[in-house]
Amino acid sequence: MGTETQESHWEYSVNEWEQGDYFKTITSILKKENIKNFIDIGANVGGVSFVLLKNIPSIETGYLFEPQKDNFNYLFNKLKNLNKFVFLNCGIHYGKKYQNAIKPAFSHVGGYTVVDNFSSDFFESDEPFHLFELEFFNFKPIDFVKMDIEGGEYNIIENSTFLQTVKYIDIELHRNYDENYIKKYFPNHHIIWYAGYHHNTGDYSVNHVFLKKNN
Repeated sequence: MGTETQESHWEYSVNEWEQGDYFKTITSILKKENIKNFIDIGANVGGVSFVLLKNIPSIETGYLFEPQKDNFNYLFNKLKNLNKFVFLNCGIHYGKKYQNAIKPAFSHVGGYTVVDNFSSDFFESDEPFHLFELEFFNFKPIDFVKMDIEGGEYNIIENSTFLQTVKYIDIELHRNYDENYIKKYFPNHHIIWYAGYHHNTGDYSVNHVFLKKNN
């Protein structure tokens, strides 16, 4: 795998969300619903949030969580002139307030996690991540949450009461898709779409699930 930069990952993320059928469908639904706000957990270099703001005129506020300092600095400098974004240099986790970042041995800008033993290809770095629970922020009602945090999503799914109040949720799942698991932890949501989505590079595949809160 070649060296990945923040800029190349930005271009990749933007292309994925603007060209992939799954992601275009999500954006189309959120646009039709005139969503006002969203939370991006694992905002990385900001490409996804940029696409959402660009394509959904009704958005008033986006809260971007990114704990990794280089990615955060990149997204802040890239998006700081867009006054609808709130930039948060921290992560979301239940049970830990700090965790040294677990990073991939290979060059992958989006590969940081707080999950111990996530993979044999990952190791603990000396960069501390500051972590909060979603409930700490006292958010007003949120229309959409996108979550992609390299396996850390399960900690949030299983512990967050706030997540249960969100109308639309997109989660990249880092284990095999389990419909019963999703239904267990989201009893008040239904699955709009599950996609085993293959990246254009063909390097690997990921699983996404898109949920809507029941009326």
